[in-house]
Amino acid sequence: MQAVKVENIIDTTGCGDSYHAGFVCSYMLENDIEKAMNVGSEIAAETLKHYGGF
Repeated sequence: MQAVKVENIIDTTGCGDSYHAGFVCSYMLENDIEKAMNVGSEIAAETLKHYGGF
């Protein structure tokens, strides 16, 4: 699994929570652990671009 590249990191608050939420939702819907890991990473990367947690 490749890390998601984020150019401009604003704040890391809530990244772990975002990862877990994306992972769990994807895994429950798709039952594919690798896809769930990628979804979690994408959601966490998006969280890095904003101030505070989502």
